[in-house]
Amino acid sequence: MERNIWIRAQIRQLEDVLAGLRTRLSLMNARQSSNDAEFWRIWGREREEYKNSPEGMRLLSNYNSETARRRADQLDLESKIDDVQYQIRLEPLERETFGLFWESKGGYNDLMVRSRMREGGSEMRTSSNGTAFF
Repeated sequence: MERNIWIRAQIRQLEDVLAGLRTRLSLMNARQSSNDAEFWRIWGREREEYKNSPEGMRLLSNYNSETARRRADQLDLESKIDDVQYQIRLEPLERETFGLFWESKGGYNDLMVRSRMREGGSEMRTSSNGTAFF
């Protein structure tokens, strides 16, 4: 009975992590869409001016670099979402045996979810920065 309560609490914790990651991804996509629209509005309006100028090429290069960096961050976040979804679907024994460990960068909080066995059972605790340990 206690093990079932512990497993349900662990699943709820992972579902909360998943909801947070999905929210971050949604905000990231909205911000990228806004940046794209602004860039193309400026680029389209001033295209003739910028067409072959060094300033125009620098603007385009900076935009492409920023877009590539944001896409990499987005893929990293999507990967974390997939990992948490997989962790939620694990069988109880697998959940106790295997764990996930992530360190995200670029302004996101570090996310660490670990499954740990001790003699007589497992424990779940959360550190002051919201990092979850199981």
